[in-house]
Order: sequence, then C-alpha cells, then structure tokens
Amino acid sequence: MSPTSTRVVDAVHAFMDSTARVGRPSFDDWESLATDCRERFARLLGMMGIGAVFADRSVVGHIHPALIGWRSTTDNFNFDRVHYELLPDSGRFEEGSLAYPLVAGFAAALELLEEAGIERIAAHVCGLVADLAGRLERLGCETAPVPEQRRHMVTFRHPDIPGEALEEGLAGAGVVVSLRRGRIRVSPHLYNTIDEMERVADAVRALLPRANRASM
Repeated sequence: MSPTSTRVVDAVHAFMDSTARVGRPSFDDWESLATDCRERFARLLGMMGIGAVFADRSVVGHIHPALIGWRSTTDNFNFDRVHYELLPDSGRFEEGSLAYPLVAGFAAALELLEEAGIERIAAHVCGLVADLAGRLERLGCETAPVPEQRRHMVTFRHPDIPGEALEEGLAGAGVVVSLRRGRIRVSPHLYNTIDEMERVADAVRALLPRANRASM
C-alpha cells in the first residue's frame, strides 16, 4: 500500500461527525483527526441549510466529493472554458453559490458559543443532564447512557408508560423531546436551566399512574 493510500485509510478511521459535540468535553486527539463534519443544527445553533467540514491538508486532495458543482473546480469563474479539475483544498466540497445570510447567521452562532466558552458549556450541560437523570430515576425511569458515558443528552423510558404516551404527554406540557426507538431523548444546551429539568421531571410525574405518583 502506498503512503498516500495509507493516509487516506487513516483518514477514514479518523473521520468524526462532531455535530453534537459542541458543549461536550473536547476531542482528545486532534492531531489524528483527518476529517470532521458539522451540521448547523442542535449544538451549533445555526440555521437550517448550513454546515461546515474540515479536512486535513495531507488528505483533502485524495478525497473525492460525492457531489460537485461549479465552485468545486479550479478557474470556476471562467465560464467559456470547459474543464474538470477539482480544487486542491476543502473548497472542492462547495457545490454552488454560498447562502450568505446562512453563513452570517452561522458565524454569529459560533461567536456566541465561543463567547460563552466551550468548557463552561460542557460543565453546564453535563450538570443539567446529571440532574435530570437523577430526578427521572427517582420516578422509576430507566436512563441511559450510564453516568460514566453520559455527556450532553440522556434517554429514558418508564416500564408503565409507552414511549409514544410519554412523548405526547411531554409535548402537551410544553416540553420538546424526541422519541428514539421507544426511548425519550432529552438534549439540553447552554440556554437551559435546572428549573427546566425540574419541569421535565414534573411533567413525567404527572403522566405516572395515580398509585405510582402517590408513592413518590
């Protein structure tokens, strides 16, 4: 295997989708990271239709985009010349004209996150998740992941309440969650509070059978 092939294989192994990582403890081995893609939603606070991708200079020239456009190629403003040569940098992943309002909004969102501080966000979010998990467990819920693997989200189920009923009841109480494979996922961020975690637990308590509520 050639050195180039080895680097590309290593890049595949070191690929990371870090969309949901902002606000979590940082990645430990950035030097081994070859590619990283991030969508705008959830942890990055951007608008629909924007995202970012990082590719290390040592491998970007060997990664062929699945989709390309006029901005992916060299000499792309020369509309009289028919040619096909991908840009040597991450610009090859840009298919077409940029959505400048989305770029501006995404930049503002990233500035907000930087101003708040990634480590502070991580500590805050982990504290919220731990608090909520404890409240839910006292209500008889099964939570996951286990505490040592728990970071920015917690999922739960209750043996006496179907997941669909939990989701519907929480939505009725004004609590936005996601139903995933029969479990409720709660994913707080820097703008959430301990009081809101208490509100989530209170909404779950209200959905418990009357006998269960009386014993808690």
